[in-house]
Amino acid sequence: MKIANSTFTSIMAGMLINVDAGMLREEAESSKGLPLQPTSIRYRPKVKAVLDVLSERMGITSSEVTNIMLDGLFRSTFFPLENRAASVYERFQLLMDAHGLGVTDIAALLVPWNVKLSILESRERTMDYLTSDLLTTVAQWFRVSPEWLTGESRFIVPSASYSWYEQVEPEAICRHFITGCAPAVPLTNGLCLEAENSEEYRDKSRTNEVIFWHTEEVSYPRKCGIIIKERRNINGVKFDSVFASYFYYVDDVSKKNIAKLINYCECASEYNTLTWKAVLLPKQHAFFLSTGELLPIMLLKTIEESPLWDVSEFLSEENKINNSLLSNKTK
Repeated sequence: MKIANSTFTSIMAGMLINVDAGMLREEAESSKGLPLQPTSIRYRPKVKAVLDVLSERMGITSSEVTNIMLDGLFRSTFFPLENRAASVYERFQLLMDAHGLGVTDIAALLVPWNVKLSILESRERTMDYLTSDLLTTVAQWFRVSPEWLTGESRFIVPSASYSWYEQVEPEAICRHFITGCAPAVPLTNGLCLEAENSEEYRDKSRTNEVIFWHTEEVSYPRKCGIIIKERRNINGVKFDSVFASYFYYVDDVSKKNIAKLINYCECASEYNTLTWKAVLLPKQHAFFLSTGELLPIMLLKTIEESPLWDVSEFLSEENKINNSLLSNKTK
């Protein structure tokens, strides 16, 4: 069947109808181990521009970017079972890389499952050890969705926001700021953020950092959120664990509750029980963070370079004075 108008949608539909997955698998298997063949491809200017940017940012060649993206597309289209198995390993590896953990750290972290360095050297052997029990525990440690880690969902963290209409207690969230224990509060989608006893995992030599973020996105001018960075110590391995959520402040009640959180952080910082700041995030990052499609830990560098968000409207008069004095000292 020939396609008159070649678009991404029509090509995808045509591939599913005209191409036999079994034949493709045989071709792929028979080509393993063969040397790379030079191929000339004419990219459209906008495609070439995007590939060049991706190549520069990721530190790999444009041809490697093309190979990786096409390989992923073909796997997800024709070999969904194999793709899911491969994605479990790739997501696990992404999680470890994003948190700056090397193979020796991973081996120490996974001691309860007897995962040794010799196993981690082999992709296939490592995949055999990535059991449901291991992945569920790792997801809890790193605060990601177990369904994402097992390849069942594309959402890294549950897409959920605090709803101020559901009588969320700011005090419960404040306790989380210091202890790292997730408060059991209702969320807008009817779910409940289960309390997690993370006190046993917390590295008590380091205080938590609370980051309030806001985006200047025109469609959602009042979208903001919280990121909590907590230092964890699990099986002797120390890493930053990041919790993130977002909300909208649409009325005086929600604005008052956000003010409670910010003023709590300002007071707590004076007693050195936590540190905090407020930043403006680019709308693209804020969007993916709020939909749960971005690892919050990967935003930390962006946050360091982001402009500050002026939260003086939320601060009490006493805290405004203290904050002003602190700002003058740091200038």
